[in-house]
Amino acid sequence: MTAILIPGKDSAQIAAFTTQIIAGLSTEEIASLTSAQAGWLTTSQIAALTTMQTAVLSSTQIVGLGTNSVAALETADLRALKTSTIAALTTQQIGALTTTQIGALSTAQVGSLGTAVFAVGLTSAQVPAFGTDQVASLNTAQVSAMSTTVLAALQSNDVAALKTSAIASLSSNQIDALNSAQIVALTTAQAGALRSTQIAGLTTDVLQAMETADVKALSTSVIAGLSSAQAAALTSSQIAVMTSGQIGALATSLFASGLTTAQIVALSTSQAAGLTSAQVAAMSTANLAALETADLR
Repeated sequence: MTAILIPGKDSAQIAAFTTQIIAGLSTEEIASLTSAQAGWLTTSQIAALTTMQTAVLSSTQIVGLGTNSVAALETADLRALKTSTIAALTTQQIGALTTTQIGALSTAQVGSLGTAVFAVGLTSAQVPAFGTDQVASLNTAQVSAMSTTVLAALQSNDVAALKTSAIASLSSNQIDALNSAQIVALTTAQAGALRSTQIAGLTTDVLQAMETADVKALSTSVIAGLSSAQAAALTSSQIAVMTSGQIGALATSLFASGLTTAQIVALSTSQAAGLTSAQVAAMSTANLAALETADLR
């Protein structure tokens, strides 16, 4: 069979090709299939394709495949697809991929996925199938497009693999979708990349789960943005590791009603020295007394 015989074949003729015939087609013949003809291939025929054949599939041809056909691609064949072909996959096609197929994608293929895929294509069941190397290959646009469902489904070690620029791109709603285990998994570099507008998205229990090294890495602008509820949720250990600059950045209102006496007691002498006159003036009598006790030690 030569490539010239492929053009003009109708659905019945394409369906009549045995899997042996399909596997025997040259790459030129596969490349000559129209989008419609590619769509007529059965799941058995799709599964019979060789890696050399799938490697020549174009973005035009891939969109012609039904979701069942995409799901029928063997992992080696899926991995053989060009990045331009992967980029053309629709959200419905991506949603049809098995977890095994997701895990088989190369980092280059993952990096070529459209942003819409992360907003509405991927399912929460597929996300855990990503390897840390795949997650690390995600660009900022892909991560910022993630639905809260997708973000919440990321494994803790995958969260730690995200680029700091990607972490910085997350909205407060997306940050709010992260659970305690994911927050604990943040690296100090990632914690340092958080913005003040993002910190508002952290619930008190999630903030409380943040490792002390990560708390210390938070920028002063982030510290300044803590609400009274968030500040009150900080553990004594978290308070104790904060720099004098971070302590000085805390909103003055927190010393009147946000911070507890136990937290004030946790302040070291060097931290207390970082307090501004406005912060001291705003202190409740109980907190002021606790500060004096701490200084006397």
